[in-house]
Amino acid sequence: MNQQNIQAQSTAGQQTDLLFGLIHVGPKLLHQFINGSRESLDSIKTLMGSAKASGDYQATIDPVLRIIHGIKGSACLFDLTLYIRVAHEFEDTLRRMQSNKDKPGKVIAEVDEMIA
Repeated sequence: MNQQNIQAQSTAGQQTDLLFGLIHVGPKLLHQFINGSRESLDSIKTLMGSAKASGDYQATIDPVLRIIHGIKGSACLFDLTLYIRVAHEFEDTLRRMQSNKDKPGKVIAEVDEMIA
């Protein structure tokens, strides 16, 4: 099996997980989750923009971690496994930045991609 087929199967599996996760959440609650997550991501974009302007990313990590942890907690309430996984990966990326295990530029690019 080639890499392209593996990637396609992985994407299809993620989409299936997302759909099954969304089925059991009522429309009103799902709407609240989506709007809350969107507002949270907008806050992260603002924080990251300020960090880019000042060059001080370390001061931004803790507030961003709290926001992402809140999104992950909400996703857990609804058992939205895809969102839980992505939020967890986001937290791991920020913790790498916090511990300076990676070069800041590489991690910042990952954070920007995750926000998008």
